[in-house]
Amino acid sequence: MDSDDDVTAILDRITSYDLRVMTYEFTADGPHYVIHVDQYDKLRQYAFNIHGCMDGFSRRILWLTLGNTNRNPATILLSYLNYIGSINGVPRLIRCDLGTENGMMLDVHTLLRTDHNDPVSRKPYIVGKSPHNQRIEAWWGYLFTHFAGHWKGLFNDMVEVQLYEPANDLHVQLLQFCFTQLLRQEAEDVVRIWNHHKIRKSHEMGCPPGIPEVLYRTPQLYGKHDYKYDVNRRLYGQCMELAGPPVNDYGCSDEFAILCLEIMLIQGLSMPSSENEAIELFPRPPANNDDLPTLTATFHH
Repeated sequence: MDSDDDVTAILDRITSYDLRVMTYEFTADGPHYVIHVDQYDKLRQYAFNIHGCMDGFSRRILWLTLGNTNRNPATILLSYLNYIGSINGVPRLIRCDLGTENGMMLDVHTLLRTDHNDPVSRKPYIVGKSPHNQRIEAWWGYLFTHFAGHWKGLFNDMVEVQLYEPANDLHVQLLQFCFTQLLRQEAEDVVRIWNHHKIRKSHEMGCPPGIPEVLYRTPQLYGKHDYKYDVNRRLYGQCMELAGPPVNDYGCSDEFAILCLEIMLIQGLSMPSSENEAIELFPRPPANNDDLPTLTATFHH
């Protein structure tokens, strides 16, 4: 590849990803043979959006992000590039759905695979309907049982008692501010437990039994090898300039987070470290605000 090529010009020449629906599953021969990317929307109505990626061989969760969007192509590209940077390599193949939010990631992945001479380097992805992305789709059920189901029930209860109004932008950003850090920490815990638990043999999924972290780190124990390809660091650095900015620690807008932190400093409040503390920090109806040191008491007054 000509070293003078500009990344943007190269991306403009890459054929947009094929929208033909692929309905089959296959056996992954090792880590990074294929990675499965998808978004999870069970908490979307409460303004929490999840995006994740699973290694097809080991079933290790490679990343799981929680923020105010999982539909922004630049944000998804950032998650992909952060992972590429962490392993200093490029997976062989990406499996994802038809959404346009994946377009930048697929284009950049194709660019980073351009220098590799293998059977799929010219088209290193498979796209299809989300339900057909079976490996990570199956894991979303696990995430609901061990994480999302509880929070969905809590937020629904808050709506039922009129504590949280989904149509109220103030409430949306306050919910994000009060709960994002808790949700992210719990999601990280769920991922860590999953990655270190033992998976039984499954003929349907075509994957070996074992512990995801061990399968991912030591595929040679199973007669396999890592399919990670070298990454062109120059192109990688230029592609990072196309990615969206990192999401802040609070889930809401930067301006809103600063305002909340200033109010908390004045009132002597601290960020919640538990579900109950987050609920206490969250809004109460104006009539109950007289003696309650919550963020919304200030906003209502």
